[in-house]
Amino acid sequence: MRPPAAKLTDPDGGAGYLQLIADLTNRPRPALEQTLLDSRSDSIQRWRALVEPLLPTGATELHHRFTAMQMTITELARRARLHPRRDDELFISNLIDLVASVLAATVSTETQRLLERRTATRGERRASNVDRTGSAYKQVR
Repeated sequence: MRPPAAKLTDPDGGAGYLQLIADLTNRPRPALEQTLLDSRSDSIQRWRALVEPLLPTGATELHHRFTAMQMTITELARRARLHPRRDDELFISNLIDLVASVLAATVSTETQRLLERRTATRGERRASNVDRTGSAYKQVR
């Protein structure tokens, strides 16, 4: 949280950087490089691995980590557009609290039931896409 938040006060394009990253993250199909997502040495991957054991059941499958990252960058970009800004330190501290609550949010019984139903449906669909030779057709998600 704090490294991207430092861009709020970066006079050398920090606000523009935050707005660009927010635009790339908030597209219907986020424009994130697959190599970045696959890299085990990338800071995002290290963060994902550290946070995963702390997430409630179902949060990983429902992409709570991505939601937290998306919320962070969107709020920082929105903040960067404000002039004049007052008390960035308070804003950042509150944003950290909000992101922590997103990550810690328990998956409701209803959402868990729907997730289990979706998982079962996907399993049935995959099984029906296996041809007679045993090879599966490429799945489009």
